[in-house]
Amino acid sequence: MNISGIESNLYLSDNPIFVRLYNISQNAKYVEIRVRNTSTQETPKPLRYYRYANEDLNIDISSIVKSMMPKPDHIRPFLSAGSISNIYQNYFYGNSIVLEFMFVEVMQNGSENVLTRKKTFIRGGKRTYQSNQNLSNGDVLSPTETIPVWNGFPFEYYYLGTISTEVLSIIQDPRIIRSKIAPVNLVKRLKVKGCEPKYVKFLNSLGGYSYWLFENWETEESNDNLGSILGRTEVTDLGNEYESEIELISKVPQQFLPIIKDLIFSEEIYLYNPTEQNYTRVSSDGNNVKENPFDVNFKVKLKFKLYNRYNPSLIW
Repeated sequence: MNISGIESNLYLSDNPIFVRLYNISQNAKYVEIRVRNTSTQETPKPLRYYRYANEDLNIDISSIVKSMMPKPDHIRPFLSAGSISNIYQNYFYGNSIVLEFMFVEVMQNGSENVLTRKKTFIRGGKRTYQSNQNLSNGDVLSPTETIPVWNGFPFEYYYLGTISTEVLSIIQDPRIIRSKIAPVNLVKRLKVKGCEPKYVKFLNSLGGYSYWLFENWETEESNDNLGSILGRTEVTDLGNEYESEIELISKVPQQFLPIIKDLIFSEEIYLYNPTEQNYTRVSSDGNNVKENPFDVNFKVKLKFKLYNRYNPSLIW
C-alpha cells in the first residue's frame, strides 16, 4: 500500500485534507485508520474502510483532525516565556495539534501492514476550492499582510516557529506600544477614535488571534414573552426570555477588510474591558460584509450576542 496527499506539514483543519491510499493489496480485507494524539496519547476508535471493485481509497481526514483539536483558549499561563521591556514570547499550543496517523492494511489471514505519518495540523482554513491547504514555518497567522495596532490596547501576533510543532505568539503590555514588538513592515499603527471605543479580539481563519477597534457602538435588550395563565380572579404572567446584544460600528480601510470577514465567522470572539483588563465572550450571528472595487473605506455594522445569566421567566 502507498500513500499520497500529506507529503508536507502544517495542514489547515478547516479545508479538506484528502489522503489517497493506492496499491492496496488484493489480499486486504479492509483498511483501518488509527490515530494518536502525541501530546495526550489519546487514541480514538479506529475507522474502517472497504474498497469497491479494488479501487483506490480517497479519504478526507479533516473531520478526524477537528474532532481531536484542543479547545482554543486565548488566555493561558506562559508555558515558556521571556520578558524584554514588557514584551513576551509565549509558546502557544491551543490552536495546533500533532497527530500520528497509522494506515493499516488488514489481511485475510489477520496480519497487518502499517504505514505511519506524523503531522502537525493548524486550526484554521483558507477561502478556496482547493484541498490540502497548509502553511509554512515562519508564517504569520494573520489574514492581512500588516497587523493594525492601537496605542493603549493589548496587541499580539502569532506565527509558526522554526520547529514544526511550535505555534508562537508575541504578547506585549497593553499600556505600551514599541516598534520592536514586531518587524516594522508588519505593524500598522492606527489612531484611537471615539470616546469609548470597543476592542474585539477573535480567533482568525489561520489559527491566530486578531483585533479590531470599533469606534462606535450601541446596545439593545429585547424580550420574548412566555405567555400567561388566566385564573379565576387574576392573570399570572409567565415572564420573559431575556436577550441582549451589541452592535459595533467602524469605518474599515480596504486593506483590513479581511480581518472583519474573519471576525463574522469566528467561533471565539471577546470584548475587551480596559478597566479590568479582561475579556467577555460574545458570539456573531447573521452578520455580513460587503466589498466592491470602488470604495477605499467601508462602514461596517456587526451585531453580537451578549451572554447574561439574568432570567426573568417563571418557568424553567
